[in-house]
Amino acid sequence: MEGVNVIGYARVSSDEQADKGYSLDYQKDYIERYCSTKRFKLVRDVFFEDFSAITFSRPEFKNMKEF
Repeated sequence: MEGVNVIGYARVSSDEQADKGYSLDYQKDYIERYCSTKRFKLVRDVFFEDFSAITFSRPEFKNMKEF
């Protein structure tokens, strides 16, 4: 599957999650390293969602789907 175009999406659902090592920066770095290892092509910068939503009202997720 080398050369596959992919889109990255990262979010944290709580401050505790971010504090325990799964921050947005960590997730972005992980996504980029994974893509590099698998030779996937990130077609744009990673989409970020930095808040918890009780509903599925996540603007960046919607932006990603539209992209």
